[in-house]
Amino acid sequence: MGIGIILVLAILAALLSNIIFGHQLRKTLARLQAEGRPVTIAELKPAPIPADQNAAPLFEKAALLLTNKPVPTAIHEFSTFNQELSKLEDQNLSRDLRDLPENRRDTLKRLIREPDNKILFAILSEAAQKPKYNAQLKYAKTPGSLVTRQLIGFQVLKAETAAYEGNSHEAGQALLDGFRLASLLKQEPPMAQLLMSQASDAILTHSLYRITNGVDLPADTLQSLETELKGHMDDTAYIRALDEERVITALAGYQDYFNGMNREIWKIPPPIAWFYGKSGLPQRDMNVFLTLQAKIQDKCRMPSDKVLASLRRNPILKQIPAFCPLSPYLLVFSESLLNSKAQYEASLQVTRIGLALKRFKMANGAYPDTLADLTPSFLDKLPKDPCSGNNLLYRKEGHGFLLYSVGSDLQDNQGAQLNPKFSFMPYDIVWKAIR
Repeated sequence: MGIGIILVLAILAALLSNIIFGHQLRKTLARLQAEGRPVTIAELKPAPIPADQNAAPLFEKAALLLTNKPVPTAIHEFSTFNQELSKLEDQNLSRDLRDLPENRRDTLKRLIREPDNKILFAILSEAAQKPKYNAQLKYAKTPGSLVTRQLIGFQVLKAETAAYEGNSHEAGQALLDGFRLASLLKQEPPMAQLLMSQASDAILTHSLYRITNGVDLPADTLQSLETELKGHMDDTAYIRALDEERVITALAGYQDYFNGMNREIWKIPPPIAWFYGKSGLPQRDMNVFLTLQAKIQDKCRMPSDKVLASLRRNPILKQIPAFCPLSPYLLVFSESLLNSKAQYEASLQVTRIGLALKRFKMANGAYPDTLADLTPSFLDKLPKDPCSGNNLLYRKEGHGFLLYSVGSDLQDNQGAQLNPKFSFMPYDIVWKAIR
């Protein structure tokens, strides 16, 4: 008799909690929609754009040259060079084509001029001139991250080969096209597109540093690169990516997460997982996720130094109440995105100011004593370090300069650069110019 009463009370409690938590979840979804935050795929889907403005079909066309079988011989050989250069960079970010044997450099120069590769570069150049990118969320047709990385890597090879041959104008244009292609990627909401755009910018930035250690790019090219990178400071890309995470990863994939609870993630015994599912706690869990994820999204509009300070005081994951096993799993990446955003913005600002330093030297014969000397002739306003909110750190070194941000850990490591072999070691976000 006692067990029967307990079961009845448990069922009534589960029904009541389902009603209460379900009502709260519906209210939260309605509030998010009223605030203009998508909660359905139909709301997430970008509006169509004119075909003559859309770079997505050209990306697809270029990707097909890499993936359709058989891959043209010249493009296949070119891919092997891309892998070689990537391996060199994995060992040391300052290593470039000059570290390849002379016969390999000669082969690369020949491949650049092969008809199939010239067609590929023409497609990428045309895509870089388009103002928009819209694949309409047709993931199966858009290039995967590996192919996209290859396409950006091809731009780097073209730029570094041109620089090695002394053609600084062509080198600068190849880099500019690469940065434009990277920026186009983040116009679609998928988080993967945003992360690929950031990774592409990093590949191109390190190439820019290597190239300018060997040759001077034209002043107008340096100005164009600085202007292009200024446009990469885009809060809306992060907001769109978090919209996609809410709709696709969380709401659309929610049942999959729940179904996998007692198997892959927490190893919860099936009876407890069953009770959790029937109790209304999943609705409460999702309500917590949606509320805190909206807070993270709002922080994307704040200056990154203020965001990092607020996260140190009150981490998002510490705000999750008990009995919400899914929310930490879903929110950990969202919160880390704020750190990633600060690091990325710091890299952009270091590169922008470094480009202005290069132009200053071309005009005056030497680098300035302080960054303040760059304004107003070379920069309208001197950007702050997005991570610390203070000025970027700068000093002249030999014939070059050292310019850096302290990064999201806010520790001044005296301009220590990332060592790919020991990435766990503290480092700053650095441009170290040797000339």
